[in-house]
Amino acid sequence: MTLFLLLAALQAIDVWTTYANLKRPDRHEANPLMAKAFKEIGFWPTMIVLKCGVVALAYFILLPHTVIMLPLCAFYTLIVANNFRLLKEK
Repeated sequence: MTLFLLLAALQAIDVWTTYANLKRPDRHEANPLMAKAFKEIGFWPTMIVLKCGVVALAYFILLPHTVIMLPLCAFYTLIVANNFRLLKEK
């Protein structure tokens, strides 16, 4: 359950840090699939559907599988760390 809570928190932090970065005029979404989704659907609908999907998948399918949850949490930790690094840049 701890890894699930960590993953859910990382999803929320990813949304916040991505939003904060994209509000800056010198920033853009580096992931081309996400950039296209943001353009076609909008930031909030895309992020809500994606993040709720990740959390639901983790809760209903991956929760008992630490071998999958641990790398997934590590992956999102790197994403969030990069977002924070970009926020600190002038």
